Amino acid sequence: MFLSKVQDNNALDLFYHNVKSGIPFEVTGLTSLLRLFLCVKSGEFSGKKVLFITSSEQNALKYKNDLEKAFDKESEIMPFQNISLYETVASNKYDYSEQINILLNKPQIVIAPVKSLLEKFPKESFYTDNSINIKIGDEIDTKEFAKKLVNIGYKKSTMVSDVQEFSIRGDIIDVYSLGKFPVRIELWGDEVVDLRYFNNETQKSVEKIKEVTIFPIYKFILPEYKISVKGLPSGIFPEDEEGYFDGVEVY
Repeated sequence: MFLSKVQDNNALDLFYHNVKSGIPFEVTGLTSLLRLFLCVKSGEFSGKKVLFITSSEQNALKYKNDLEKAFDKESEIMPFQNISLYETVASNKYDYSEQINILLNKPQIVIAPVKSLLEKFPKESFYTDNSINIKIGDEIDTKEFAKKLVNIGYKKSTMVSDVQEFSIRGDIIDVYSLGKFPVRIELWGDEVVDLRYFNNETQKSVEKIKEVTIFPIYKFILPEYKISVKGLPSGIFPEDEEGYFDGVEVY
């Protein structure tokens, strides 16, 4: 299908018909503004989420800005890790946090530079199965809780300042999960009596909450016994490792 002007009612009718029917089709010869117009209208008409793919991050930023100014529509840009899967460099945890929040929250319009589509992620059920849910009134064994956090990718520190860190100081547990702010869990004995987000720089409270979900940092969680992992070459785990290393999900 060829569309050059929005005023072409026959072309628009055909566009809406194909969107509603779920028929694959191609539209060519569009200006940037018309691309965004059809992006917005296809989402409104079909009631479905929209994935808008761009050639680069710069174009993604431009389209996001145009969507807000011309159509008053909010959108999210899918970030990408600027490293190879086979490099030993650790991934950017802040970008990973944004990626997971977008994948799980499913905004109405997601603008994705094509490079972001090349990354692999677990199924949504992985995060459901391996997340830790905490609410006020729950009981926590701090030793078992610390072990769970380590198993899903967290590192213990004296004070939480970065994503992937947690600390336990008496009856206070701080965890910096995949969100904007870390969470502080206050205990009375073993019972959770207070939950709040706090600013990791000032250590001041930001918001009191009643429930929180701590997501896994790892994209891949090993079973309890490494020997039960099928398909992994023998000798893949160095003797001093605890069953995980950066890039293990590639295997």
